[in-house]
Amino acid sequence: MNRRAARRGNVRRGGPTDKGELLRALLLGDLRRLFRHRYGFTFPDDDAGLEDLTLLLFVHSLALNWPREKMRLAIRKQAPWLSEAQGDELIR
Repeated sequence: MNRRAARRGNVRRGGPTDKGELLRALLLGDLRRLFRHRYGFTFPDDDAGLEDLTLLLFVHSLALNWPREKMRLAIRKQAPWLSEAQGDELIR
C-alpha cells in the first residue's frame, strides 16, 4: 500500500475498509504468527493453550462481520481437542 492511499484511508483491494477492522486484522495476524511460533498449528491442551485461545477469540469477537462464525472456525482449527459444548461456552 502506498503512502497516498494510506492517507486517504484506502487499503488494498478486498481488504478491510474500516480503520478498526484493519487494526483488528493486523493484531490477529501478529497473534497468529506468535502462536504458530510458540505452539505450531494447534494449541496445546493445557491452561496456557486455553488462555491463548481465549485471547484469540476476544480479537475475533471484535469483527464487524460474522464474529461467532470466525470464533467457531478458530476453535475448530486451533483447538481440535476442545469439545463443541466447551467451545460454545467460550463464545458466550
